[in-house]
Amino acid sequence: MYSDEQSFRTGACHAALWLSTIAKHMVCDGWCESAVVTRLAEMNEVLIEWHNSKVEMPEGPPWHWHEEQLDHFVSMRKSDW
Repeated sequence: MYSDEQSFRTGACHAALWLSTIAKHMVCDGWCESAVVTRLAEMNEVLIEWHNSKVEMPEGPPWHWHEEQLDHFVSMRKSDW
């Protein structure tokens, strides 16, 4: 996925920002703690699978996907996690 250290660090920063932004929005929208934790765990699995590139995924990094794409991917892969 990333051919050099700088690209890897850039991707890691994008992923961290994605996770923290989603968590903040969920809390502001009134999601309960367990729902936030569950969603972040799902997103972590998405990042792992994206990094490993072993399954078919939507184009681009997960933080560029539409929510529908993310939800669909999670629903298709969740039983393997």
